[in-house]
Amino acid sequence: MASFVLGNASGMSHRCGRPGQLHYQLVLLTVDLRFKPKYSEGAVAPVLSRFRLDGSQRLGGEVTTVSIIPVLQRTLHYECIVLVKQFRPPMGGYCLEFPAGFIDDGESPEAAALRELEEETGYKGDVAECSPAVCMNPGLSNCTTHVVTVTINGDDAANVRPKPNPEFVEVISLPKNDLLTRLDALVAEEHLTVDARVYAYALALKHANSKPFEVPFLKF
Repeated sequence: MASFVLGNASGMSHRCGRPGQLHYQLVLLTVDLRFKPKYSEGAVAPVLSRFRLDGSQRLGGEVTTVSIIPVLQRTLHYECIVLVKQFRPPMGGYCLEFPAGFIDDGESPEAAALRELEEETGYKGDVAECSPAVCMNPGLSNCTTHVVTVTINGDDAANVRPKPNPEFVEVISLPKNDLLTRLDALVAEEHLTVDARVYAYALALKHANSKPFEVPFLKF
């Protein structure tokens, strides 16, 4: 069974200042084709697939987005991770996320990452690494993205007082060495939702810097 939904959130760029002030910019109109395959007898699950309206290549077959991990480096300061806070209508509240956006036609993932980073945060950086295409929610959709790590020279004059393009987002920089604790504090104080990619990254940092799990000695 399939159903079509036109002009959904995947085809719109939501730029929202606060609830009640929603601004939409048409980026790409897509068709969502929702399937309900059987997992087992009596069980079904929705699957979202994306196509262009002109019938061209599936959006899942061509990676159309980048997710950026911006690392801000400044002399005599701890490294910070630059995040963006914005209102997300589907969530009904504010979310804390990595900067991200669409890859323009003919644009490389690396170029798109630098452009989106500057548009959303005002920072200019250099690409450190770019992942292959990775899935975002394979149990629900075929959406894929490139994860691009970008280093930002905070001592550069262009990055001392960054001026983002008029984006309805708040830029938040958190210390990399205490990222998980700071995220938990923001959730408790501001009742926002942290994007799963950000929280997973913070957990990975914590586990990478902690002692290995000890295996208890077994007595026979």
